[in-house]
Parts: sequence; C-alpha cells; structure tokens
Amino acid sequence: MTLTNNDLQAIATLLQPINNRLDKIESEVTALKTSNEKIESEITALKTSNEKIESEITALKTSNEKIESEVTALKTSNEKIESEIAALKFGQRDLKKEMREVKDKVSDTYELALEAWGQSTENRTWLEQNQAIG
Repeated sequence: MTLTNNDLQAIATLLQPINNRLDKIESEVTALKTSNEKIESEITALKTSNEKIESEITALKTSNEKIESEVTALKTSNEKIESEIAALKFGQRDLKKEMREVKDKVSDTYELALEAWGQSTENRTWLEQNQAIG
C-alpha cells in the first residue's frame, strides 16, 4: 500500500480540527487568566468597603463555580484530545510499519528486476554465442 500526496493531504486535513481545538483551548485559558486577574483586582477593591464585601463574595463564589465548571470542561476536553493524540500516535506507528513494508517490497521488486535483467542479459549472450558457433 503506497501513500499518495492525496492521502497525506487527507491526513493533514484530519489533524486540522485538533489544531483548531488546541487554539480554542489556548484562547479560553487566556480568557480565564484575564478573568482571574479581574477578580483579584475586585477583591483588592472590596477590602476597602465592608458593605461591598458581602455582595462581592457572593459574586465571586458564583464566578468561582463558573471557573471550576470551565476548568472541569477543559480537563474533559484535554483528556479527549490526549486520547485522540494517542490514537493518532498509534495510527502513525501503523503507517510507519506499512511504509517499511512497502519499502521492503519495493526493494525486493527492484532486486528481482535486477536479477531478471541480469539473467536476460546472460541468456542473450549465451544465445548469441551458440548462434555464432552453430
């Protein structure tokens, strides 16, 4: 089995959604970092006012639950990506094995062709010598 450029392009196309997911995860992590920095700034402001502390703590708990939920979702997504990467690595090993088999077959075919060509040359020489003698 020989891989064509179309096969390789198809594989690259299959990998693109994973790259897109990784880009999306990076963007979400950046957004979470920005959100976390904003929360820290709000906590500092809350220390100046006892009345604001009660309402802001409630808001922070809600935000924290949302962040935890997003982190859980990111962990699930990360586990799925890791599973897909493992499957791709397994598939890549299979492709490498198949490529080695194809390489061996091509090499064997080349050797056989060289041997047949050599035999043909020897046969031609033998025929020419026998015709010259006879």
